[in-house]
Amino acid sequence: MSDAAPAKLICKVCDKELLPSGKFCNECKSLQNWRRHFSGLQVHLALLTAIISVITSAITAGSWACYHHSHTSATVISDATAGISVYVWNVGRNPSVVLTCTLRYSGASDEDIELELDRQTTLIPAEGHSIVPLIKIPKPKNPAAVRAATLILRVQESNGHPKDLQPLPLSKNFVTQVHNMS
Repeated sequence: MSDAAPAKLICKVCDKELLPSGKFCNECKSLQNWRRHFSGLQVHLALLTAIISVITSAITAGSWACYHHSHTSATVISDATAGISVYVWNVGRNPSVVLTCTLRYSGASDEDIELELDRQTTLIPAEGHSIVPLIKIPKPKNPAAVRAATLILRVQESNGHPKDLQPLPLSKNFVTQVHNMS
């Protein structure tokens, strides 16, 4: 039997002598295995999590403030000379109103015709939508000269400023039907 004393264990962080178990330093409170490298990580991770939550809240509040007024868009659902249906939606927190709808025939002589609106469908509720039917489609002066057709909707946003929405092109099928109008 050997009477040799066991080797002293020294803390890898503060160089103090450890207890015989040698897994934890009572002086500097550090672990002695591979986990000692990550002792400050918990604080940094908590701080990073707090920063991300504050930034996320600020972005949400800013987005909410930006969309206080109405924000209206539209797309054509169906188009034919018998009638056109337009889907109009509003992602803002206040309602908007479709004021006018203009049908623009493009060709040999450009021609703009204001279409009749059903006033029951022109109010676009806050964060809502409406389908606006246009049923009286007038014949252009020269149907054979029409090369394209576009709808232009003018809306009254809740900020008090009317604006024209992005022009909505009508299909080639619609233009073919216009050519066949008598």
